[in-house]
Amino acid sequence: MAAELTTFRHRVELVAASVHWTHSEHAIEFEVTSREDGRATVAIRVLSYGDYWEPYPSPRVAVGSFEGRLELSETCRVVFDEGAPIDSVAFDIGQAVRAVFLGPGLDERPPAFCEPLLRWASGRYV
Repeated sequence: MAAELTTFRHRVELVAASVHWTHSEHAIEFEVTSREDGRATVAIRVLSYGDYWEPYPSPRVAVGSFEGRLELSETCRVVFDEGAPIDSVAFDIGQAVRAVFLGPGLDERPPAFCEPLLRWASGRYV
């Protein structure tokens, strides 16, 4: 009998504001499917919605699937194998969505994986 797979999902919504009354919107989605050997497959989707003044009719999407070592506690952490656009990702298992607002006067910082994934996606959007 095959072992049951467990899937964890997490979404980070980013709104980056500027001093010019505009903002851009992105989302990064992770779908982590664990295996009994302590490894995981991670599907990553990066969505770009455009900006406040010129939103896209539908989001641009970049998609990739990567393998890595899974570590579970209160968080889901994956340390990726070579070839992934980031070294690792970790998120709270109990928090399915995290909204991050960036801009002048805001102290919030995005998770470390956001900038490298947005750069990776920029050449892959469809």
